[in-house]
Amino acid sequence: MLIERILRRAGFRVRATMNVEQALLALAQEPADIVISDFSMPAMTGAQFLQKVQMLYPDTLRVILSGQDINDAMAAGLRSGAIHGCFHKNQSLDKLVGYLQTNAKKKPQTT
Repeated sequence: MLIERILRRAGFRVRATMNVEQALLALAQEPADIVISDFSMPAMTGAQFLQKVQMLYPDTLRVILSGQDINDAMAAGLRSGAIHGCFHKNQSLDKLVGYLQTNAKKKPQTT
C-alpha cells in the first residue's frame, strides 16, 4: 500500500490491519503512538473506531483519512478530541507525514 511505503520511508514503524477487530487486537498486544484510520469501513466509521481508541489509549495521536470532505461525524470527532487530524486522500501525503512528524509525542509508529 502506498501510504505504508511512504510512512516507512519517513522513518515510521508501520503495522497495518485489514479491519477494526484486527486493529484493536494489535493495539492490545502493543499500543501505538499514532493510529491512522480510513473513515469508511464496514463494521463502523473511522470516527467511531478512533473514539474507541481514545477511550482505550488516550495518549495516541488519532488521524482520519477520507475520500470525502469533513462530515458531521468527523467534525464531532474533532470537537470531542477523538480525532486529532483529518486528511483527504487526494491531499499530498507529504502533508500527512509532516503532521505526524510534528505531532507525534514519542518515536513515530502507526497502525
